[in-house]
Amino acid sequence: MIFRTGEKAARDAEFFNTLLVQESAFTILANRPNENGKIYTNPSLTVQGVGGAANVNSYYKAAAIVQGPKGDRSKITSSYYSDDIVATSFLAGGNPGAWTLKGLWQVITTEYSMHSCYGTGQKDCAQVQNPLSSGYQGTPEGNATLIQYRGGERVDAKSNELLP
Repeated sequence: MIFRTGEKAARDAEFFNTLLVQESAFTILANRPNENGKIYTNPSLTVQGVGGAANVNSYYKAAAIVQGPKGDRSKITSSYYSDDIVATSFLAGGNPGAWTLKGLWQVITTEYSMHSCYGTGQKDCAQVQNPLSSGYQGTPEGNATLIQYRGGERVDAKSNELLP
C-alpha cells in the first residue's frame, strides 16, 4: 500500500471521507427516529456525489431513503471518470470503468489526476467536469470519460438520455 504525506494526503483523505461520510449520514438518518418517533425524511434533499469512493447505486439508494416517498429523485446526482481509480477500484467505489497503473501513478504523484480534476479543474487537468469559459477546459478525450447519474439513471452523453 502506498501512503502520501502532507497536503496531498490531507486533501485525498478529506475527499474520500466526504463521500463516505455522505453515504453514512444518509444511512444514519434513514434509521434514526426523530423526537416524534418517526424516521427522518427530507423530500427537498439535493446531493451531488463526485469521484465516488462510494458505489453510485448505494449512494443513490441511501439518499432516496432520506428523501422519503415524496422526494425528487432527480436531485440525487453522482458522477465519476471511468478511469478514476478511487471510483472504479473494487477497494473503493466499485463503479463500472477501468483504471491503469499509469493512472494510479498519476493519482499518487500529481496534482492533476483524473481523481483531483472534478469541478472546475486546474492547470494540466485532462479532465474537467464543469469547465469555466476562462478556466481550464480539459481535453475532449479526457472529458468524454465522465459518467453521470441523475435519479439513479445514467445520463451522460454515452447513455441513452442526453443531459440538458
